[in-house]
Amino acid sequence: SGSDPWLVIYDDLGRQVGMNDDYGDGLDSLIAARVEPGTYVVGVRQFDTEQGLIRLVAERYVRAQ
Repeated sequence: SGSDPWLVIYDDLGRQVGMNDDYGDGLDSLIAARVEPGTYVVGVRQFDTEQGLIRLVAERYVRAQ
């Protein structure tokens, strides 16, 4: 409650891979990006001045054999 996260992902060269503020009907954020193996930086911040908890979940997709 009161949380409005904003997400951004950059690759190791500083290029923006994805960005999202509000996904769907709510204030939650979601980025789904197909990326190559490497190093990435994920930025997470509260969009407004309200305080709230932000949970970050990262998943690795493994293609079925």
